[in-house]
Amino acid sequence: MPSPPGSPEKPPCECRVCIKSFRTLQQQKDTAFQYTKSLSNKEATWLAGLEWATIHREWKAICTLMDKHDGLIQGCWGMKTRLERYEILKVAMKGWGGELEQELILWPESPKTKAQLSTKALLLNYLTMNRLTAEPGSFLALLYGRRFHRPQDWLLSDNQRLEWVWESGLINVPFSKVSMNIDADSPLCYELHTSHVACRNSLKIGFPRAILLLEAQRTIMALLRKVGEIIRMEGLPTVSKMEQVFRCYELKYTSSEKELWCAYLNQQLTGPRVFRDYGIQVAAQLRLHLVADHLQCVQSHWRSLHQMILLIAAAMGPAAKNGEDIIRETVCALSYDIWNYWSWRLIYAACENVRLRRLKLETSTRGTRKISNLQYQA
Repeated sequence: MPSPPGSPEKPPCECRVCIKSFRTLQQQKDTAFQYTKSLSNKEATWLAGLEWATIHREWKAICTLMDKHDGLIQGCWGMKTRLERYEILKVAMKGWGGELEQELILWPESPKTKAQLSTKALLLNYLTMNRLTAEPGSFLALLYGRRFHRPQDWLLSDNQRLEWVWESGLINVPFSKVSMNIDADSPLCYELHTSHVACRNSLKIGFPRAILLLEAQRTIMALLRKVGEIIRMEGLPTVSKMEQVFRCYELKYTSSEKELWCAYLNQQLTGPRVFRDYGIQVAAQLRLHLVADHLQCVQSHWRSLHQMILLIAAAMGPAAKNGEDIIRETVCALSYDIWNYWSWRLIYAACENVRLRRLKLETSTRGTRKISNLQYQA
């Protein structure tokens, strides 16, 4: 039975996922389920080359931006509230982002119906509003990772996260018999190879998946660059704002953890910390530097991360059934180190403990005798 005009008879990749999910010729009879018209080898190579050139331009722009404004971007993003981070991402995506809690970030002109959200599963699973806004480190880790490693180094990783399959909906992806080698160690790693037989090598992917992978990289790079430029345009506080910032020393502690947290997040970048207590001010600044150094070390110095993985694997022993368990445990350990061990909750708990002990001491001694300086300091 011949295939409908412009529709492929079989997937360009013979992996299990593609073979299982590829629409049969009987299914393709329905015009709504036909694959798009095929491109010639020349057209496909030109289109992929154009995407790759755009990715490299975006990556170089990110590197230049971070070389000049690394501290500004990192500091400002960390001080934003979750809603402010969401608004910046929404502006960077020009209004085509989803809802804060649930929806995924979609490509421009992408179908937004719930039935087709999973269809667009070419979305890398960490590109969600919920994940990028929940913690400052989620976005910063993505930014530093894409900055310190070349786009070609991410192809294998992104390809594994790309959950798109043939049966997953009405995606307007052009078909071609051109395939792309994504082996980062190969000297031919990013050249397109024409092949009239299915690619059995796991390091080669068919053109429909390759073009989606390039679109995913381009979207990530463009998003990171636009967010960085928005923060850079905001710049440092003006003189009038800085005069107001210096009055932050007048603020006092409250019994609300939320107010203490928000007071720190909402202060200007160049202003002094809102905490009057010198010890807390030092702890706040130290935590900021520790988190930044830890993120940069993990992203740029692979030996330190490799050593951490080896130590965790040794500690897990027989409990580590496979490499995925070790990697998952490593990720959990990094998350704990960065966002829990140096947590504001610990700093606040220490302050609250001191405050309650002072209050208890004052209450128990009121009306009986005067508190000595030594007791008060204790």
